[in-house]
Amino acid sequence: MDLKLTDEQELIQATAREFAQGEIRPIAAEIDRDCRFPHETVKKMGELGLMGIAVPERWGGAGADTVSYVLALEEIAKVCASHAVIM
Repeated sequence: MDLKLTDEQELIQATAREFAQGEIRPIAAEIDRDCRFPHETVKKMGELGLMGIAVPERWGGAGADTVSYVLALEEIAKVCASHAVIM
């Protein structure tokens, strides 16, 4: 059994990590403090394909596997649980 990540999984993880660190981390405390929905970053997450990762392409999702979803979710949750729950 090979437990290595696929190239696609590594790409999704890296994309989520870079987005989380660059876009979400700087505003995470403000979002929590102000109790507001992060429309701007959620929209960007959708544009990057981070929303609906495991949803089949025929339904508008990325068509990736569950491991890819969890890898992205983990990277987002590291900086903001609110964004992770929205995913």
